[in-house]
Amino acid sequence: MYQDFFGFNELPFSMTPNARFLYLSERHKEALNYLLSGLGQGGGFALLTGEVGTGKTTVSRALFSQLDSNVHLALILNPMFSAQELLEAICDEFKISYSENAPLKQLTDRIVHFLKTERENGFQTIVAIDEAQHLGPDVLEQLRLLTNFETDSDKLLKVLLIGQPELQQKLQQANLRQLAQRITARYHLLPLTQKEIESYIKHRLSIAEGELSLFSASAIKTIVRRSNGIPRIVNLLCDKALWISYQKGTQRVDHQAVEEACKLVLDWQVETQSVAPTTPQLWFPSLIAIGVSLLLSIGSYRFLPQYLEANYPIVKPIIEKPLDGFSSQSSAFQTLLSVWGYSVTEFQANCTNAKRAQLYCVESNGTLTDLLALNRPALVWLQQTSGEGLLAILYRVNSKGAELLLPSKRIKVSHQWFEQHWNGAYTQLWKKPIITERAMKLGDQGDAILALNRLLSFALEQPINSSDLFSKETEQQVKEFQEIFGLKTDGIVGSSTQMWLDTIVNVDAPLLQGGE
Repeated sequence: MYQDFFGFNELPFSMTPNARFLYLSERHKEALNYLLSGLGQGGGFALLTGEVGTGKTTVSRALFSQLDSNVHLALILNPMFSAQELLEAICDEFKISYSENAPLKQLTDRIVHFLKTERENGFQTIVAIDEAQHLGPDVLEQLRLLTNFETDSDKLLKVLLIGQPELQQKLQQANLRQLAQRITARYHLLPLTQKEIESYIKHRLSIAEGELSLFSASAIKTIVRRSNGIPRIVNLLCDKALWISYQKGTQRVDHQAVEEACKLVLDWQVETQSVAPTTPQLWFPSLIAIGVSLLLSIGSYRFLPQYLEANYPIVKPIIEKPLDGFSSQSSAFQTLLSVWGYSVTEFQANCTNAKRAQLYCVESNGTLTDLLALNRPALVWLQQTSGEGLLAILYRVNSKGAELLLPSKRIKVSHQWFEQHWNGAYTQLWKKPIITERAMKLGDQGDAILALNRLLSFALEQPINSSDLFSKETEQQVKEFQEIFGLKTDGIVGSSTQMWLDTIVNVDAPLLQGGE
């Protein structure tokens, strides 16, 4: 791409982690010192939090690289565990043997025996858990129990919890107060300042042997303003601005290139209709019309705002009083389908029947960031202050808060209220942009591949490819797309790849954010 054009020895703003580009701002250094101090003391827990993209991984990697040789570290990256599975994961990381279907007590005994042996041999043991906001209260309590074991001066096990801000909120729960009291070091990463962003950009350009003045002063100011100080967004904007400048044949990145990059990186969900190429519009509707079930009658997204105003008037929620949610999952799913423009009976409202209209369910646990990534309305499971469950549709999210659809009404709540009451479980729908019965791969040919080639060209901002052959070029484009979205880069277009294509090309789908 632009590497040779600008004379880089490697891409300076690649999203792939690279230790050579490590940049520690004053905030990162401060966080590192806090955590090193906390884990070096006798306490059991240290806590690192920050918004997505603020550099938690950067700080934790720097921390791990500075640990003494007498420290044994277990890094757990996927904490969607039960208490049983977490103990098994710890055993696996430390190569502690255990029998199949071992009970919690046996796993705990094996871990404690290992910790005591390591301490006798002069070793310290640390368990670091990334994305720890996903841990349930019972799992966190199990971790606390493990840190009960200690010598006269020190804990046998120290735990580093790394997560998003909701982790701090979770630790404020009354049933976790004992764990919260054991946190000896905590640090919340804030966004970078303007001066730090300037240093960050120049640092990465320097490592790639690029010209330090490549970005104009006005370009950097725009990056500062639009990135909100999030390093990951800075990377994305710089990378796209370089690509745009390369396309124009200009050797310097100016303010205009950054503004165009912002539209591509940050505003695609709002600007899609104005930037969509005209060619796909001629054939795309005919493709998605195939296979739609007669059981589902198609509505129109364009009339949803008027429909919702009439049937779901916005009211201010009285948070002190219990809210009335949907009586069943099928009733809530029926409303979710109506947001997509489909009218079905409650009996027909399920994921199996939705497939007849090429609508597919994503059922998972996650964060608001996960929901916004797919950017589709979601069925969510909330818990009221009274302890009662509440089924609702998360219909819209903006800077002021969130809108929930309840039976016959819409309510507005703050982000804080939503995150405090949501247990993380959700169901979202996405629509197949290409109707095919199987995955598409190298050597395939036909109308589906023609559609794929055109969609990939649009998504990757490349000249339209009107070939109906899945060529080597197509495979490379698929891998590039998969890498951008963190998918397995196998060059095969299965459900996951189609799902993320849908987020880019489906201009008619209801949006969770940016759909006003």
